[in-house]
Amino acid sequence: MYKFYFFILCCFFYQSISFAAEGAGNTTYVMPAKGIELYQSGVDHLKKKRFLAAETSFKASLEIQPVFAPAWLGLTEIAYSKGQLALAGEYLNNAQAIDSSNTDVDVQLTVGRFHYLLGQFNKSEKALVLASTLKPNSSKIYVDLGDLYLYSLHKPIKAEIAFNKAIKLNPKLGGAHFGYAKALMEQKRYSDSNKSFLKAAELNPEKHHPYWGLMELNLVQKQYKQAQKELNKAIELSPRLGRLKLKRADIYFQIGDKDKAVTIYKTVAEYKNLIDEKYSAIESYQKLGAIYQADKLYSKAELAYRNALKYNSELPIALNNLAQIIIEQQQKERYTQAIEWAQKANVVSPKTATILDTLAWLSHLKGDDKQAIKYLLEAVGHSKNHLFSNYHLGLLLYNAGQKSMAKEYLQRALILDQNFEGANKAQSILDSL
Repeated sequence: MYKFYFFILCCFFYQSISFAAEGAGNTTYVMPAKGIELYQSGVDHLKKKRFLAAETSFKASLEIQPVFAPAWLGLTEIAYSKGQLALAGEYLNNAQAIDSSNTDVDVQLTVGRFHYLLGQFNKSEKALVLASTLKPNSSKIYVDLGDLYLYSLHKPIKAEIAFNKAIKLNPKLGGAHFGYAKALMEQKRYSDSNKSFLKAAELNPEKHHPYWGLMELNLVQKQYKQAQKELNKAIELSPRLGRLKLKRADIYFQIGDKDKAVTIYKTVAEYKNLIDEKYSAIESYQKLGAIYQADKLYSKAELAYRNALKYNSELPIALNNLAQIIIEQQQKERYTQAIEWAQKANVVSPKTATILDTLAWLSHLKGDDKQAIKYLLEAVGHSKNHLFSNYHLGLLLYNAGQKSMAKEYLQRALILDQNFEGANKAQSILDSL
């Protein structure tokens, strides 16, 4: 209810055993009774995640009638669930070809949700808007559209409108009230947001999400005690959800109680039987690493990041920060290791200014300022306002005699933050130009 679901197959099925199955739009599919039986068998298997059996049934129904979009949507769901995105796209294209007049709401919903998962949000919006016109009485479609506007397109006013339509269609839909509250919070309409979160909690008293929302609402208003109370309610409802416990540590860190935050992060990292055990461990160790690194407790920081990498060896934050630890300690004998970590981070998360800045500074320390400048130009190209990329680029350009360009980047760094660690040096260089 509170997340963007994928295909509608899980909630809408063709139950008829007649010779035609009608979609939720204006589309009629002609299918012999045996084909309908096979299709329904596929749906039943899919609900139980028996993918091979479901795939076999859907394909068998298509052998009887290949122009049957619902079966192609079933195959799309299976391919996506198995991580076969290209194949899922092919199956979906077949369904779209059958629905050439764009009248089957299921096809449009699947198109919208598939583009969403690919990060193609504008295409997703187009398909979901069309789905809402095909089935204007569907509150769930407006919830999906609201989620898209709120979390991906960052258009809280449009999200508010979509969620409001869902609420009008179904006043008891807690997820719509939750999304509506979030959209209002983004617009800083805090009082109205609070009322909507409370309504969501009233409608879904067994869910932790409304209390998580109330916690966020209080945090943005710096009402930390009330935020902690709301978070405690969420934890009571979902005691095995580690990210809730992590948030408790985050709040303590935010209000300056670092020791308590560290204690909780350590505890959560070692929790067993959490629903999100891997995620919670990774986040705990990375946050511990960041705290230790800021306090220059480098051995503890490195151990924490390495523990995070045991769960996932391709964490760009942990990899980059391990490289940074070597830079900060000036461990020249480990520069090669640092470069390997930073390069791996760059492969996993290309175009990230912080990682490119790390690679640049390692290149500089190894004596290759030409390569360092290339990395930094790429970094500011992707993130114009990345503080240290601008500062480091200004320094290296100044050293290379390119004073006019150096001035531009050093000035930008000081505009971004007049009190950062290198501010005095940057100002001194500018004064000399």
